[in-house]
Amino acid sequence: MAKNPFLLTIGMPVYNEEKYIVEAIESLLSQTYKDFTFFISDNNSTDKTSEICQNYAKEDKRIIYIKHPKNKGSFFNFKYVLDRANTPFFMFCGGHDKWHPQFIEKLLPIIERENLALVYPKSQEIKIDGTVGEIYEDNYTTTEINKSADRYLYFLRRVGKCNIFHGIWRTRILKNCYLKPVVGFDIIILAHAALMGKFKQQKDIFFFRRTVRKEKNKYLEQISRIIGKQHRKNTIVFLLKSQFIFENIRMLYQKNSSISIASKLLLSIKTIHIWAIRFYIKPFSIKIIKKILPNKFYLILKNKIKTNKHLLR
Repeated sequence: MAKNPFLLTIGMPVYNEEKYIVEAIESLLSQTYKDFTFFISDNNSTDKTSEICQNYAKEDKRIIYIKHPKNKGSFFNFKYVLDRANTPFFMFCGGHDKWHPQFIEKLLPIIERENLALVYPKSQEIKIDGTVGEIYEDNYTTTEINKSADRYLYFLRRVGKCNIFHGIWRTRILKNCYLKPVVGFDIIILAHAALMGKFKQQKDIFFFRRTVRKEKNKYLEQISRIIGKQHRKNTIVFLLKSQFIFENIRMLYQKNSSISIASKLLLSIKTIHIWAIRFYIKPFSIKIIKKILPNKFYLILKNKIKTNKHLLR
């Protein structure tokens, strides 16, 4: 692969994004920082996504558009754009989100001058109806945590919506992360990255994450998009969650030579404990509490927990 004169690659995997993709591409082309390569990888869209992207590629030489002969799933599409990145830094972008014009200008110098794995801004929701929603309070900054195991646990205990995933990455670290097509693969990638480097949040609201669908069964819906085909309707959600935990544990034993076997074993136990509470114990407890408490008191408790998220850790 020829040497890339730019510092940054933008990777945008898309599938049937005609409704929002113009806004998404325009917000990236409107960046005050202009020197980047822009890969758009299309998972064989059946709407006007292909036509829109081809028109942009004709007008802007930074854009490289590829359409695949069939839909191989979102994980394949993400890995495809990442594999083609040959710049020091990489930025993963969805075809329906938006970015502040100074996103790259403000974040790139931070990761360039500091020894970070990932830098990211504050994020805000764009609701299904197009209105602006909540500002996400997802601060995973680990610049003051030097031990890799401590950074890993700090992230795992706090992780919610992975807006952090849409920051600017050090490409070398992201490519060395554990990549598997499972539900929550972005969490596993981030957990692995936490072992290898530090995260830092830039305090401005520079990323706007759009909610594009309401999922009846989020785990089955997610796995269908990840692998590019409908999953069996009788798939047990318990097994999907268990698969995620297994792959998270497996990740700990990949490319982490700086961590001793004893530390890996201890982290494995702590990882199982964290996810067992999150996936099984907490939902079961909520069901019991909901049955016991009158609805009025249950809603008060629910709002209190939502306001004080540290109660769940």
